[in-house]
Amino acid sequence: MPIPLLIKKPILAAFGKAVEINLALQGRHYQYIFLLAHMRSGSTLLSHILGGNPEFDGSGESHLTYRTAADLPKLAVAICQRERKLSPKAGAKYLVDQINYNEFLTDEVLASPLIPRFVFLIRPPGPSLESMMSRFKWPENIAYDYYRERLKMLIRYSQLVHERSILIEYDNLVDRSEETLAALTNFIGVREPFRPSFEATKATARSADPSDNMWSGKIIRTKSHRIDISKGLLDEATGAFWQCRDQILRAGVKPAKETAPATAARFVS
Repeated sequence: MPIPLLIKKPILAAFGKAVEINLALQGRHYQYIFLLAHMRSGSTLLSHILGGNPEFDGSGESHLTYRTAADLPKLAVAICQRERKLSPKAGAKYLVDQINYNEFLTDEVLASPLIPRFVFLIRPPGPSLESMMSRFKWPENIAYDYYRERLKMLIRYSQLVHERSILIEYDNLVDRSEETLAALTNFIGVREPFRPSFEATKATARSADPSDNMWSGKIIRTKSHRIDISKGLLDEATGAFWQCRDQILRAGVKPAKETAPATAARFVS
């Protein structure tokens, strides 16, 4: 039986304060890795892979708003509240947050030296839009509007944090996992390599994917939802995808791996 919100909020607040006190007593400080993506891009999958590394903690979306660098330590509290523990795991140097919405970051936060690396993740529009429409029961125009505006914001982010960033594409993450994760390991500079396996948690896996994929603990390509999308809208979305990819790379973001020609048909006007 779910705990009523009236009771749950003060419990979480008290637990959060206990976490803050515990971290202060331990004198623990962290750096942050932000996964900048869009919905249905495989971002929860990748955040679990990141969080499974011994030097990382965190998985899924915190939905925190970062206005200044002073907001960054809130992530440690959010992770501990979600996972019901008093401090991030021993040995963790980095805390990871998955950010799929435009309103959660400011330019000031993006410039913070406490965020040494950003990971961009994008996915072609066909499966992305299908998944949004299936998961949220959105009409195609609502899914497209979100997708288009999010890609525009990812371009803007890339122009601000290019030298600290790597671009991963969903198809490479799924089909060329070892190579893609090796590139990510080298880029971030962790001692132990990122692995294509992870431990799903009830707090993040269930909300991210209604299928059994997240519970498998390994990388699995999501099956097609077989939802029809009008050709004109799909063409526009495909154009937006390739423009985003091209401009992110032109900004100087490092590609984890070149996309194979068969990954998505390039839009031709």
